[in-house]
Amino acid sequence: EGELVVVDMKKTPKDGDIVVALVDGSNTLKRLVKQNGKVYLKAENKDYNDIYPLEELQVQGVIKALIRQY
Repeated sequence: EGELVVVDMKKTPKDGDIVVALVDGSNTLKRLVKQNGKVYLKAENKDYNDIYPLEELQVQGVIKALIRQY
């Protein structure tokens, strides 16, 4: 809350990018990890779990910038 992200919806996401993703019907911002032929979303905040899609993972864009208001 209180942050604004700039998203490139045309960039092809690669391993390690922070992305906006639709996962099993819910949107999230997480780091994209491709490991051993599997894809999951890594939480940067230790208070949140990594996300392993049950059915669907659709990357909607790659984060280009973060604007934080104080």
